[in-house]
Amino acid sequence: MRWRSRSGRRWQVPSSFLEAQRALDLMVRFGKREQVINYDRLGVYRLLAQVEDRAGLEAFAGRVLGPLSAYDKARGTPLLKTLEVYLQRHGNLRQSARDLHIHLNTLHYRLRRIGEVTGMDLKDADARLDLLLALRVRALAETT
Repeated sequence: MRWRSRSGRRWQVPSSFLEAQRALDLMVRFGKREQVINYDRLGVYRLLAQVEDRAGLEAFAGRVLGPLSAYDKARGTPLLKTLEVYLQRHGNLRQSARDLHIHLNTLHYRLRRIGEVTGMDLKDADARLDLLLALRVRALAETT
């Protein structure tokens, strides 16, 4: 993992150092250890880390992912992992199936089940955004 600061002026060094520390912490939390990062480009990670209402964030994640998590626990299924891989692969079915080491038909079945359990349409961009944000919040909560 590498980080670099372009603080510019001498008086900017303390704030640049804090930004570098925050960026490093966030990237470790989210498993992005092999990337060169810029604090200004942390996007949603930076946004989530700055939200002071952690309970509100965790409640959001619980509402969105709770039914799926409960389903997985009760039945021993890997639907949360399937969802995470599917979203990380931008909905690419073949790549998701390959990464999960499952047949494409199995992936289709799991995605249908995820939609049924969550009540969300995985073809809807807002639903995918909610699910992805909830997964990120959950990951952030697990590391703090």
